[in-house]
Amino acid sequence: MADEPLAQVENPRNSADWRIKRLGGSNQVTFRIQDADPPSDLYVRPEDAIDVYVNNIASGVSLQLNMRFLLQDGSVQPMQYVISPTTDGSLTFKRISGLPEGYLLSIGIGNLGNGCKRGQCYVSCAYTRLSFSTFSGSQVLFARYVESDPICGWPYPFIESPGDDPGFFDSIAGSTPAAGADFVVTVPARQTWNVLSLQTNLLTNATAVTRAVELVIDDGLTITTIIGDNGGSDPNTQRIYCWTAGGTFLRSGIVTVTNNTLPLNMRLRPGSRIRSSTGSLQAADQWAAPNVLVQKWVEP
Repeated sequence: MADEPLAQVENPRNSADWRIKRLGGSNQVTFRIQDADPPSDLYVRPEDAIDVYVNNIASGVSLQLNMRFLLQDGSVQPMQYVISPTTDGSLTFKRISGLPEGYLLSIGIGNLGNGCKRGQCYVSCAYTRLSFSTFSGSQVLFARYVESDPICGWPYPFIESPGDDPGFFDSIAGSTPAAGADFVVTVPARQTWNVLSLQTNLLTNATAVTRAVELVIDDGLTITTIIGDNGGSDPNTQRIYCWTAGGTFLRSGIVTVTNNTLPLNMRLRPGSRIRSSTGSLQAADQWAAPNVLVQKWVEP
């Protein structure tokens, strides 16, 4: 059986609505420059705006926002803004108006200032209308933590909750309480903590009574967790206490160290407290400043 001739396919380069652009070297690239589809799904007009929301707890952060627009005449217009957020976790809001008419090609934001880590600076960006209120973005472009690297942006957005893992690992130095008083560590405003460990020590005077030590966790009012010592601290002794998430109770009389456990993955919201509650605490007994290892997130 004789082979049938192949169907003839018209070369698209011969079509009237195609043009050829040749680059230097031996390679040739052909693309359509007339009646082409738009390179972006997001068309903006002067009555539109870009809203940026920042909640930051790191110092020295300076954010740079870069945008690129394809205009009606085919040119690309860049726009750049610098945002200096507060450091207490409160909202820093910036509405960018005066946008050109055309297609939004890309938008990206990065940190130009001191290095910040995941869990410290949460940024969300939305496309909206100037007539809309502050929290009425019609399309969320991206929402995630900004770090020194990488930069986040749109297209190919990344949208996450401010409480998504992992958080920022930080060592918190507590305050030394007055003699005869228990220590207290309070979760600051606009932060969420997962306490990984707490270490401190108790120096008791010679009064002949055993001090019954408990670690108490509450929400500022209601107690949620109590962890006992199962032994207490003897008179005229300096005993080191260490509570660790997922740890086990271990008491060593030789080096006067007590290890105990903490609940795993227990998120503490602003105002929550980690504190000691010491039975028979004497006026001259002294708790040292606690050192707390936490994983923390911004809470907008």
